[in-house]
Amino acid sequence: MVVNENTDSIIFFTFFHNICQKQKKKKKKGSSSSMALPPVSSSTTSSPPRSSDSKWASLPETIFHIILNKLMLLSDLARFGAVCSHWRSAAMLRLHQLNVSVDMYFNSQLPLLLIPTEDNSETRRDVFSVTHGRIYSLRLPVPYSKRCSGSSHGWLITIDSQTSVITLMNPFFFGNSRGTINLPRFLEPSTPPDADLDEFININYEYLISKAILSADPIGDPDDYAIMVIYGDMRRLAFCRSGDEDWTCMEEVHDMFQDVIFRSGHFLAVNQEGEVYCCDIISDPPRAKLVLPSIGTTLRNYSRRYIVKTPNGNILQIARLVENTTTSTGEPVASTYGFFVFKMVVLDGVLGWEAEASLGNGSLFLGDNHSTYVDASRFPGCQENCIYFTDDFHDIYTMYHLPYRAYGPCDTGIYKLKDHSFDDFYTPNYSQRHMPPPIWLLPTI
Repeated sequence: MVVNENTDSIIFFTFFHNICQKQKKKKKKGSSSSMALPPVSSSTTSSPPRSSDSKWASLPETIFHIILNKLMLLSDLARFGAVCSHWRSAAMLRLHQLNVSVDMYFNSQLPLLLIPTEDNSETRRDVFSVTHGRIYSLRLPVPYSKRCSGSSHGWLITIDSQTSVITLMNPFFFGNSRGTINLPRFLEPSTPPDADLDEFININYEYLISKAILSADPIGDPDDYAIMVIYGDMRRLAFCRSGDEDWTCMEEVHDMFQDVIFRSGHFLAVNQEGEVYCCDIISDPPRAKLVLPSIGTTLRNYSRRYIVKTPNGNILQIARLVENTTTSTGEPVASTYGFFVFKMVVLDGVLGWEAEASLGNGSLFLGDNHSTYVDASRFPGCQENCIYFTDDFHDIYTMYHLPYRAYGPCDTGIYKLKDHSFDDFYTPNYSQRHMPPPIWLLPTI
């Protein structure tokens, strides 16, 4: 469960007993272990406790519970439970209260799909695991009943329709106040500060921000992170740095952007033409420069663009081909029928694009989330050379009228680059079509 981000170690969340048994087996074989958890006994009965265990177990109950109640993350509970058998029992009880069971698997580099609960709660969410192929009924606290504007570094990005305040929300803090960060209110440049938002904003507020991306985890870099958003029906760019009191709109930059990533101190944004702009938000004034041209091949206007950074530093652009039709009542329906993958290359000393037929061991997770590349070979159950995609179709009609389409956000699936075929992994229930669309989320553990 505990992952060292600086190594390739992956620890399965089978929790304390199973983790410790694996550690003991490795030690018997003489192999080294990168696990951060110290071993604990698999038995809590017959043998007398060690003197060190006795001291920890005899800690005053008041102090004991103060410590336990301060723990927010699953990894904190794991370390807490590794101290002694008494603390282990308390940690397991706490996990039970959080609906976490020993057969669940979490890794901070593998997205989970945030989905509605079975009872359609407006304040709770469950998750779907692609490696296990099932729903984890965690009932994570997400007190937001609308579409999320983004998901990045484990944080959901939401906007309040009444105050226009943008909030970062981390469900894996399980309701702790540190899992909520309020940012300045966001208003388009044309919006008067004292305007009645319900009357002045004529597009559905859930789609005022079509996508939002963080440069870093605000917990790890509380004083040095930034957020960039794609906003409005013209899909322009705006950003806010930690400590800023207002948003900065990059009005001079071309519009119709569709995705953003952060790389080497700059945001990279791709527009509907496939052009990539490098955004320098440190300079005064902020600047955006065209650094990559559009892809030379002819792609239809209704393709959806994504930009992805791979672990080895490569930049990929993905074109998602979407067929648009309408229902008998004129409501839009979108269906994905293919993907193209391109890699940034240097051609005759100039940056350009080269078509990629395969992702190798990698897989992509695309949608309203921070576009993510995963080394699928590290995660049994995650299919290699595939694209996991969710429904992120929000055209002008959707932004101005219905928050969700007639049949719900059902344009989800797995695209296999090897044979250009599709497969299912999670299909939203038709009865939940009014609920917020599913979104990929990297768990903070």
